[in-house]
Amino acid sequence: MKIFAAVVLAVCLSAGAAQAKMMKMHMAACGDGMVKASCMCKASMGHGHAWCKKGMWCHTWSGTCSH
Repeated sequence: MKIFAAVVLAVCLSAGAAQAKMMKMHMAACGDGMVKASCMCKASMGHGHAWCKKGMWCHTWSGTCSH
């Protein structure tokens, strides 16, 4: 019974991680300025990126978010 419970837990955790990864892959990209919905703020030059929440400012030159 303990092995069955461990297997079920492992399957649930791996499915949750896969779902979270897919959600991040499909999130919209932000434009420069105030964010109206959660999105990915990507740097226009370089590799910077950050997750911005509603009401934050996306700075596309650096790929950062601020309040």
